[in-house]
Amino acid sequence: MSESIILIGNANVKENELFGETIDSFDNVVRFNRFETKNYEKYIGKKTTHWILNQDLYGKGLFEKKLQGDFDVKRYVITGAVPNKNTNLKNTTYVLGQNSKVFQEYKNFWGNNVSPTYKPDTGILTILYFVDRYEKVYLYNFDFGKTKHYFNSDKPNTKHDWNYSKKIVEHFIDKGRLKILNKKVNKNEK
Repeated sequence: MSESIILIGNANVKENELFGETIDSFDNVVRFNRFETKNYEKYIGKKTTHWILNQDLYGKGLFEKKLQGDFDVKRYVITGAVPNKNTNLKNTTYVLGQNSKVFQEYKNFWGNNVSPTYKPDTGILTILYFVDRYEKVYLYNFDFGKTKHYFNSDKPNTKHDWNYSKKIVEHFIDKGRLKILNKKVNKNEK
């Protein structure tokens, strides 16, 4: 568990936060769904070692369309069940999102504070997946649905309970398992 890992959210970038080089210095850089790095390198870096897709985008063939021929990137599908889709892509892992043991444990942990209809976002399911596998996970550019994605003009996503996701993140920050990237990170801090 000594390798460093950072998860890069798709919130709108801040022009005064130039973390590209710092992000690229991590051993593992995780990106989500329709992420873009071109023209955003100085803000969010360009390195990608892990690519996370939600089940809907996977079903639309996004892995096949983007990064074609780049089989060094580890691909993950956050899904309710392993789909019966044939794929010739190497390095694809299916992660049982809201049906996973780790998600159910945290849903039970908060008990009545969670709506029975809560639909967790891809980001929080991914955070839970990697917190279970790494000693410390860094986050950057997550704002829990406050802004549009940095690469398009869509409105912020309103189908998730962002307050619950934020509580989960705060819980892991308090436990020392998550850290928000908000300054330059020394190699021995990672």
